[in-house]
Amino acid sequence: PFVGGHRVLPNGNALLCAGGVFEGAAAVHEVSSETGEAVWRLEVEGSILYRAQRLPSFWYQEAIP
Repeated sequence: PFVGGHRVLPNGNALLCAGGVFEGAAAVHEVSSETGEAVWRLEVEGSILYRAQRLPSFWYQEAIP
């Protein structure tokens, strides 16, 4: 009743995603390879999620302080 996926990112962190087929929240977590702690997460109620992909920033480097 659950679907999910795992991907190792270029920075060594892991991107994990999971979602229940029948109920509950879908979740995406980026987990630090050094500490094992979540550095980013997204939860969406009432959704099925089996794959996630980290995208590069939409902002130009010059715009980032």
